[in-house]
Amino acid sequence: MTIRFHIFPRCSLSILAAVLMAAVLSSPLTSHAQEQRCTDLGANCICSEPMNTSSLTVPPGSADFGIGFADGGTRKCKYLGIPNTVGEIPASSRSQYFMSNTASTINALTNTGNPAFVFSGREGNTGALILGHSDLPSSNQTRVAMRWYRYYSPNFEFGVGGGSGGCQNSGKEAVWQMWGGPTNLGGMVTTTGSQQGWAIYSFAGFSPLPDCCDVAPGFSVFAPTVSWAGKRGRWFRYEYVVTNTAGPVQFQLYAADVTRGVTRLNNGIEFVITDSRITCGIAPYPAGCGGTTTGWTSAMVSSLTPPAPIRAINIDGFRRDSCTGFAAYSYLVAASWSTNAGQRIGAAVEIEGGPQGVGPTSPGLLTVR
Repeated sequence: MTIRFHIFPRCSLSILAAVLMAAVLSSPLTSHAQEQRCTDLGANCICSEPMNTSSLTVPPGSADFGIGFADGGTRKCKYLGIPNTVGEIPASSRSQYFMSNTASTINALTNTGNPAFVFSGREGNTGALILGHSDLPSSNQTRVAMRWYRYYSPNFEFGVGGGSGGCQNSGKEAVWQMWGGPTNLGGMVTTTGSQQGWAIYSFAGFSPLPDCCDVAPGFSVFAPTVSWAGKRGRWFRYEYVVTNTAGPVQFQLYAADVTRGVTRLNNGIEFVITDSRITCGIAPYPAGCGGTTTGWTSAMVSSLTPPAPIRAINIDGFRRDSCTGFAAYSYLVAASWSTNAGQRIGAAVEIEGGPQGVGPTSPGLLTVR
């Protein structure tokens, strides 16, 4: 909507400024079917999924597992190559997810009315959940990235390991895969069993073969201090970057606390969860990354090659057994570039405001040897 002001000579500039400020603060931002950042990226934007809709659909061609959001837009994701599909939920678990406009969840993310809805698990949800775009070409992609927002409820139960009982495997964040779906995994990022920071694993078939790391390599100083408890009740912006998808592969995962109404972790400044371009010794943290038989070596920095080209960057929301709490998701964008010049997707202006197309600035990295 366009607002026009007719200025009469007797109106003072201060009155006009007050009127303009009141209009900005009282009018919600327009809800766009396609995120502005995707539009700004032009042909580099692969897909945009704001998830800002009351309707969760099963897209045609996705059998009974596909996730679709009826929010319009021309750049929809293609999970497993299926049009208008942004992930999968087993049919048996579909009832555990919904489009949420719950005030406590929405208000922690925005006060503009946009988004009005987010994709959310119900209290205690478990089972498989994948969100992302897995239609990357089989040829080498120089640089690809995916950005999303994720919320952890105040009672979200984290869990790691493959045992039984309690809440298991409820710490996964993101994964890149040789092909989409919950198989052929590679490069899983998860919360750690020590309840501080993040770890990486799942490199079967890679060369050289990492047997590492209890703390993900290349972390910024702040990342290992983030506890399970510290993440609860908060929204985070994540961005995963992968370069040279056919190898040698390098990757980074960035995060920032964007929660409203609280003192943000790290004062809201983006931090680095992992950066594979930085070596890390086998010794336990803080002296190293705590590998089993290897650290993160110089060969892994420069020569890490997957058994097949990476075809997907996905969010992994898997949880199993008995878990409390839920996670919610919003504003996902994927992009690719034919050069490797440090390009980023950055923040969603609809959520965080600021100049359009301006990404976050990363702090310096901590190198552990």
